Amino acid sequence: MFGARRSTSRDDDTPYPQARFPLLLAAGNASEYAFRTRMIGNPLSIHSRRVLLRAGLLGFLGAWSALPAVATYRGGFFNPGRRPEIRFQRSTMTWTLRNQAVERVIQYDPKAGSLQTVRLRNLRQRVEIAPEPGSEALFSFIAPLVEPPVPLVNWRRSSEVLSERWAQPDFDDRAWQATRLPLTGLQSGQVVWLRASIPPGRMTPGRAYALTLERAPDADYQVFVDGTLVLQLEAQAEPGKQFLQVDLDPKNRVVAVRIAVTGPRFREQGSIGIAETGSAPQNIDLRSDWKYLVHTVNTGGDGSRTLTITLSGTKRYEGFELNVSYQVHGGEEPTLAKWFLFVSHRPTRFLIESVTYDGWQMPGNRTEAERFADNALVVVDPVSRQGVMAAVLSPLGGVERSRDGNALRAVLRPAYRVRPDNAILMPRSLVSVFTGTPDTGAFLHQLYLGQYVVPGNPHAVPPAFHSGLGYGLAITAEACLRNLQPAMDLGLGLFVLGNGWQANSGGADNGIYGDWNVDRRKFPQGLAPIALLVRQYRMQFGLWTAPAVVSTKSQAARTLGDYLVRRPDGTPAPGPETETLHMCFTSGWEDNFSQSLLMLCRELSVTGLHLDGHLPEIPCANPGHDHPVGYPGAEQVQHQRLFASKMLKLDAQFVLMRDSLSGTEFSDLEHTRRIQPEPFLLPEGERPADAREWRARIAAYRRRLLQVMPGLPGFALSAVALVRLPGGEKDLELLEYSLTSAAALGCNLEIHGELDRLTLEERNLVRRWVQWNATRRPYLAFSQRLRLSDPNVDGVLHLRDALQERYGYLCLWSLPGEGARSVTVSIRPADYGVPMNPGRVVVIRERDGTVFPVRIEGDTLRLNVELTPGSWEIFEFRVK
Repeated sequence: MFGARRSTSRDDDTPYPQARFPLLLAAGNASEYAFRTRMIGNPLSIHSRRVLLRAGLLGFLGAWSALPAVATYRGGFFNPGRRPEIRFQRSTMTWTLRNQAVERVIQYDPKAGSLQTVRLRNLRQRVEIAPEPGSEALFSFIAPLVEPPVPLVNWRRSSEVLSERWAQPDFDDRAWQATRLPLTGLQSGQVVWLRASIPPGRMTPGRAYALTLERAPDADYQVFVDGTLVLQLEAQAEPGKQFLQVDLDPKNRVVAVRIAVTGPRFREQGSIGIAETGSAPQNIDLRSDWKYLVHTVNTGGDGSRTLTITLSGTKRYEGFELNVSYQVHGGEEPTLAKWFLFVSHRPTRFLIESVTYDGWQMPGNRTEAERFADNALVVVDPVSRQGVMAAVLSPLGGVERSRDGNALRAVLRPAYRVRPDNAILMPRSLVSVFTGTPDTGAFLHQLYLGQYVVPGNPHAVPPAFHSGLGYGLAITAEACLRNLQPAMDLGLGLFVLGNGWQANSGGADNGIYGDWNVDRRKFPQGLAPIALLVRQYRMQFGLWTAPAVVSTKSQAARTLGDYLVRRPDGTPAPGPETETLHMCFTSGWEDNFSQSLLMLCRELSVTGLHLDGHLPEIPCANPGHDHPVGYPGAEQVQHQRLFASKMLKLDAQFVLMRDSLSGTEFSDLEHTRRIQPEPFLLPEGERPADAREWRARIAAYRRRLLQVMPGLPGFALSAVALVRLPGGEKDLELLEYSLTSAAALGCNLEIHGELDRLTLEERNLVRRWVQWNATRRPYLAFSQRLRLSDPNVDGVLHLRDALQERYGYLCLWSLPGEGARSVTVSIRPADYGVPMNPGRVVVIRERDGTVFPVRIEGDTLRLNVELTPGSWEIFEFRVK
């Protein structure tokens, strides 16, 4: 009835027969992905009442809502059996949060009305990290725009400036070139000077205005108004802030801007304009003018304890109320969390521009600082090996160093809308004190996410086949059918239909993104027969989609134009490809998209989604959307999480795989980040045939994986292996180099290529590494970076407390080149919290199962390894 089926194992070298559609579904039809056009409001608003805040109940609710219901995957690194403690000394108004590793002491001064951390201590080493004075909480406010910015158009441009008075109103710029924004074509190292006059009558006396500027990446800015420097921002400062706003006086007449391009990501300088604004209160901090109301201590389901202190503003801060929550975990976990719940009872509406959670002095005079995941920073004194890790768990936050380099600050830049009596719950920030290397701090960040933030476990995402790199847009029903049997034979549990299954309404020239109809030229009977056969072959069915991208000629773009992301100059924001645009998730598009996708997923029993295309970074200025004009970030993130929560309710096994170019965006409702295989993204005919070139491409992708690893728990990282490589049909060494670079790095393995064309030897090799990855996932869930003396060798550790008589794995790869590589690998398990007794360790070489010599020096293991160019080695650490 279901056509030809082969047995579930293959040991011959014959081609796979094509599976056939079931006859009973020959007339079957998958429903078209049709969009509705109704608008929705924001369902995420949290309303508070003053009486609840004063009773301390919101403190409890804030702490409860910021914690996951259960821990996700601990792996035995920290024993939670020893409960943490929170002590309160009323006579000194002091709270002490403490476990076996770390202590944080907070004190309230009733005379000044201030709250501050007075001590952060590494208990195991008896080392203190000093808090930066006055950094317990800093809130910066800005006035909302009451209209979209009107761009300035009479710009003049110069590529060199000979006069220091170039920004003054009376400077003669007639020799400068007339130009219009956006400004494109600038390269790294170029500098451009711009001037524009504000048209008379643009600003009305007695009203408030702001100068707005779209910030381009990889550029330094200096902004002058009437010759006065009003804004200076370096390319690396205040990450995530794409929209700049500076107050103007109605009397101002000339704007001058200096832009220095510092890197390759600069694409264009967008519009610079003027908009009328509302008002904003003065900034607030916790240094004074706060009244202590109540504190609560709550125990979480993961054994943690949370202290919430409720404060009410007095004098200059009258009308503000604030919950400050601090969390400590049990055992020897050195990571503390902190967050805020903010309420304004003032009648005005304004925006929270930035929130500083904490500031910490550097642990030494010559510290080494390393940023990872863009929202986290590790600082270590290389002499004492004392370190601090700080992070903000939001794509809208990050950790910044002070200008003098002696302090770090955890900062959120959300542009939250503040409405009267509306409570705003903010994401967590983290701080860890530890002894070790920068990699120790990065691993603590990774562990925290895996234990308390990212859902899942090492087996949540099955090993997958993905049609993307093997077929691209040329994927068809016939190609899917040819790969079903070999995918199952290889041990793959998820079959993902990639980009190319979809079409738009109105014909082939209308693009393929936005309407999400099934392309009947490629899938004449729809997707239902494919989905049914995937389940018949004992695999789950996954589907590719790009939630925020629409083609310019799609029905969605034509009929739902109000949903488009619009730049401050009113033009639609371009998408990631030519002739595509971006939809704003806060506009009602999220509801349309998610409801239509839910119907499709239910009909096809889809249990996995590959989500492509990031939410747009361009500051949407569409006034009809559910976000402040120019500041969509916070609402975009909320609607992204709302969409994810809807999808995950479909099935207990449902997984979300989001493409990541940076590895820094994450949502606590997502399962995994799929690291985009940029070096492989070439059409089949343009791929190099040289095996050495492919080794270089594989190495470049592997280094991308190594770069993003610290920001993700191992079971939230998917790695891609392309199994149809040039270099000859029997180039098994090249194929294995590709397979190990993915299977031994990411916990979740994704296979691409034409599986039905694999030879017997290739099939056996792929099956071996799929099986290797699947059986070692409890170790691959934890990834520790290695610093190696030879820059041409990559390395990673996957170590944990002994499980099944194994501690884990050391994986090494050499880059292609000339000459053998000799590298000494030094491993200190204690730096990663692994209680390994070096004297009871035996090292086994994966290639041949032989015992490999290891030298033990105190608590450090050293291995001397020889690698030929473009080769790999994997070692297993066993208990003697």
